[in-house]
Parts: sequence; structure tokens; C-alpha cells
Amino acid sequence: MKILVVDDNEKTHEILKELLLFLGHQVQTTARGTEAITMLERILPDIVITDRRMPGMSGEELIRKIKESLPHLPIILMTADFLSNTERKVITAAGASDIITKPFSEEELARVLDSVVKVSPA
Repeated sequence: MKILVVDDNEKTHEILKELLLFLGHQVQTTARGTEAITMLERILPDIVITDRRMPGMSGEELIRKIKESLPHLPIILMTADFLSNTERKVITAAGASDIITKPFSEEELARVLDSVVKVSPA
């Protein structure tokens, strides 16, 4: 799968890139939501993984923008924040396919990717 990773923390997106490459995926990264929007048409990812807290455009804002033009594109939101059930519902209502809490293991990431792919429309 082609995966676009959006995270303003360079170390995080490099570790995630290495992990996703190890799992057999093609990976592109960017540190900004606005750049992610412009990259979508060019790289046509199968999944977007975005951080929640980024300067300029939050992960939730990015999800809403992506869903305007690509409503079926699966998006996984990463966060280090504790999220209440209400916050989780709001984020999934905005279009997140799943939420993963940092730090996460390789196994957890693989499980979330697998579950997102299984429920996404073909």
C-alpha cells in the first residue's frame, strides 16, 4: 500500500516511515497538512496517517479537508493525548477511520492498518 504520513515531528515520521517500509508499504512523508493536501493528487495514497497536533493545520482539520474531495480515503489519526469517548466520536465523525495512541508497537500499527483496509470500500 501507498501511505502518506503527516507529522511535524521529524523523528516520529522517520521512525514511522522505517516501520512502514519494514512492513512492506510505500511511504511518503510531510510535516505540514497543507503540503499533504497538495501531495494527495500526485501520490494517490491508499491510506493517510496524520498526527493530531501540528502547527498551521491540525490533524482533525486535515481529515475534514481530505474528506471533502476524497471521502473514501482511509485516514488514521495518531495522538499522544488521552481521548475521551466523546472526543473519539467527534474525530471519527469528522472522518478518521481509526485512532492510534502514541507510543504504539509495530504489532498495534499493523493491526490498525489491517482493520482500516478491511473496512474501506473497494
